[in-house]
Amino acid sequence: MDGRILRPMYVLVAELEGMFPQSKPQDPPNIEAYVGKTADMSKADLRTFYSEVFWPSMPPYQQKVVLLIDSWTADNDHILSDALKPEHVDFRKLLIPDGCTGKIQPLDVSAVQILHPLHDRRPHHSVGC
Repeated sequence: MDGRILRPMYVLVAELEGMFPQSKPQDPPNIEAYVGKTADMSKADLRTFYSEVFWPSMPPYQQKVVLLIDSWTADNDHILSDALKPEHVDFRKLLIPDGCTGKIQPLDVSAVQILHPLHDRRPHHSVGC
């Protein structure tokens, strides 16, 4: 493994109706945006991530893969991730333990704290994080 971060980035955007507005701009080439009624990943969202973004972005010669992933309930489903992986890949999914995200992602926590007051003023149909 060479430590590369793969593209594109999967982004799950919460919209009240569970659909993007018709005026949604086209995704940049390095982002795959998906929509849901909540930004919390469900098993269906995780299936989409693996089958439409993660595995298709993997070079075909890649034989060993490590995925460091947050410990949401859906992420704990090893049956789903194992069922969708290519047969030739040695796949390891490492879960960040509950309560640790803020300790290992201080920039993420700081950005959320800054943007949190803006969340209540966000229009109902917006695209962003």
